[in-house]
This record gives sequence, structure tokens and C-alpha cells, in this order.
Amino acid sequence: MNNLELKFKIKTEGHKELSQSLKKSKTQLIALEKETVNVGNKSKTAYKKASDGLKKAQKESSKFSDSTKQLTGQFNKLAAAGVAGIAVVAAIKLNKMAIEAVNAGDAIQKLSIRLGISTEALSQYRHVATLSGVSFETLSMGMQRMTRRVSEAAQGTGEAVKALAELNISAVELNKLAPEDQFEIIADKMAELGSKSDKVRLSMKLFDTEGVALVQTMEKGAAGIREMRDEADRLGLTLSKETADKMAKAKDEIARMEAAFDGKRLLKHVLALLGRFVVLNIPRQQSLNIFH
Repeated sequence: MNNLELKFKIKTEGHKELSQSLKKSKTQLIALEKETVNVGNKSKTAYKKASDGLKKAQKESSKFSDSTKQLTGQFNKLAAAGVAGIAVVAAIKLNKMAIEAVNAGDAIQKLSIRLGISTEALSQYRHVATLSGVSFETLSMGMQRMTRRVSEAAQGTGEAVKALAELNISAVELNKLAPEDQFEIIADKMAELGSKSDKVRLSMKLFDTEGVALVQTMEKGAAGIREMRDEADRLGLTLSKETADKMAKAKDEIARMEAAFDGKRLLKHVLALLGRFVVLNIPRQQSLNIFH
């Protein structure tokens, strides 16, 4: 076999291998396209669930509906225009007010389950915390520790036994009440104390480290707290359990939709396929020679 025949054979075999490689790559790209369509379908389903959840939440609370209506409207405009799921996610992120409303509802719903406090009371206490210059996290953590210590005191143990006795509160009777009612009874008794240091000392026994900050929340007793809670209700900030549940569900659906269109993950997947096309399907020497 002369040199010309050898070169012709090498080139022929090279083109044959390249053709096979291209066929494999085409199959892989078709698979990627099908997977992308599947992700898009999942996104549409998630979008519908999120939108439906937000629409139902609007009927329950006028103030929260003002926020969620913006998000739902944005959803509907994008859906009508046929915008891809990634654009929907971008629109959601831009609608800060609506997202904050949904997040607040979700947080209150989960906190209600943990603490055994109604969503109505918690949403009102969020306003109480704001007006009294205390973070809602501090207030909710203090109430969580209060309920545990009151329960222990009802059994005759724990840090709160002597503190409740000093405030002339029956631990057994207090333990029968809802946490928000416990808090207001304690607030009434704390407001009667003349010494600031006694208030701090007893608050620490009942609410742990959060007690120092909560002294200002309890400054005007149960009447002051009730006034702030009533104001929250007038402003439309009270959140029913049904609405909180729907907002929590909407947040879950939004999270699923965002996950389905995680840009970094999608990019990584595409790059991995392209890498397989370049590195695995085309022999290294051939990939260098085909351009000559």
C-alpha cells in the first residue's frame, strides 16, 4: 500500500468515526431537548398551583390580597404572553412586596404549629413587636420559652416557679390557657411592679435572655398589648389559619418552580453534555486534524 492509499484510508476511517460521533451527539441533544420540555411542563404545573393558592389567599385578607394580587397578576400576564418559566421566576423575584407577604404568611403558619399559638394572634403580635421596638423573632422565642417554663412550673419545677409565685400567679391555672393569654396575664402583673430591676429579673426567669427586651412590650400591661393587637386587626394584618395555610402552600410551589429552573443546575447539565460531545465522542487526534 503506497502513501496515497494510506492517507486516503486514514481520512476515510476518520470521517466514519466522526459521523458516528455526530450521530451520538445528535441523540444526546434530542434527549436534552425532551428533558427541557419535561422541566417546562413541571414549571407550568407549579405555576398553576402557586397562582391558584395566591388567588384563594386574596379572598381572605384585604391587606394581604393587595400584595398577592400583584404577584398573581404578574403570573397571568406572563402566562398569557407565553413567557418561559425562567422569566416567571425572575418576575417573582422582582415583586418584592408580594414575596414578603407570602414569606410572612408561611413563617407565621409554621411558627403557629411549633408554639401552639393561633395564626390570628401571631400575626397581630408581629405588629405588637414592631410598635414596641422588639424583633418578632425575639418576641416569638420569648413566648416559646415562656410556655415551656410555665408548663414546668405547673409541675412544681423549673426557673419560673418562684417568679410566678412572686407575681401572685397560679402556675397550674396559667398552664391551662393559650400562650397568648399567658403572656398578657404576665404582662399585667409585670406592669404593676414599681422596680425596673425587678421587672428585668423576673422577665429573665420567665422568658430567658429575651425577657430584657420584652419588658418594654409589657410596659402597659395586657391593655396596651390588646390595643396594639386591635390596631393590627383594623389594619387588616390579622391572618387566619386558612389564609396562612394557603400562603405556606403557595411558597412551597414557588420554591419548587424556582428549583425546576435553577439556572446554575441547567447550565451545568448543558455544559456536561457539550463536554461529552467534544471530549468523549470525537477522538482527540481527530478533533485536531479535521480542521486541516
